[in-house]
Amino acid sequence: MGDIELEAIQRAAAQALRAANEWRGERWYEPPDLELTLRFGGPEPAPTVAGWQAELGNLEVSGAATPQIALELLRDVFLNLTANERRGGRR
Repeated sequence: MGDIELEAIQRAAAQALRAANEWRGERWYEPPDLELTLRFGGPEPAPTVAGWQAELGNLEVSGAATPQIALELLRDVFLNLTANERRGGRR
């Protein structure tokens, strides 16, 4: 993995944590709370890549083509939750 890819993943992870903490209204989530996993599927003996999965708290997104996309999806979910609550939605 190149330096540019690593920087993009780190940036996406920081943004996901920031969005999650904004949704909570406090600094609750820390970097060790964030899980990023490459999932495999398909028949043995030659499994295929099923996609990347990102998890923070009890929120999980899966099936992303890259780790950066998985983290961005996670960020977007928290941003949408925050926006919904500001419009009067429920938690």
